[in-house]
Amino acid sequence: KRSDFMNMNRETKKDLGLAIQLFYKDVFEFNKIAGRTLHESEYENQLSTVKEEAKELATGLAENDLVEVVDAIADSLFTASFAVGILDGSDAITKNAPKYLNTSETPVEELIPEALEYLEQGNMIDFLTTVEDMCIVVNADVPYCLDQVSKSNLSKFPLVKDISDPDEVCSQIEDLGRYDNVSYSESSKFGEPCYVFKATLDKSNSTNYPNGKVVKPLEEHGYFEPSIAVYE
Repeated sequence: KRSDFMNMNRETKKDLGLAIQLFYKDVFEFNKIAGRTLHESEYENQLSTVKEEAKELATGLAENDLVEVVDAIADSLFTASFAVGILDGSDAITKNAPKYLNTSETPVEELIPEALEYLEQGNMIDFLTTVEDMCIVVNADVPYCLDQVSKSNLSKFPLVKDISDPDEVCSQIEDLGRYDNVSYSESSKFGEPCYVFKATLDKSNSTNYPNGKVVKPLEEHGYFEPSIAVYE
């Protein structure tokens, strides 16, 4: 049976590997702006975020929703790569592009349960590499999607000059109903002062984030959702 999510082989493994490497560099830049470090004390906070995004892999597969699967692949790469960085205590993952992507051409439908099993076992490295393997066989323009997710995530950091009252933004985020205990801090994005908004409680899944989880402001503050491009 043909995989419903099978790729049309529009990217070479070399090009895709380089796109993933660039994506990981953006991940580390995002976390730098957010004030995150590679200290081991950050791991449990990051693990909660990885598990949250991994649930979307299972949901997309169960609902046969290719867009959700691709979005979840990108978000899983985004969160798990930094988790691996914390475990390694370095940014080594940003310096080597994946080269041996899915040599057996295992379909996404088989890779998702495999990845979730690795995560359940606490094996973050194999979870990440299995998600990488999905990239070469999923029926989507993965380099474009990764670029979109990076840009969308960076848009979570509005510039100070564009926000008149950051306390009001915190209240607006809380009023949406998902997050509680929202606060802000100042940082720098590409040389310009920006705000970072974080919450310590995600009420949608009752998950606590002691070190804070970066949350998106409203679209009026510059945030935008990524565009996910799948093939017909």
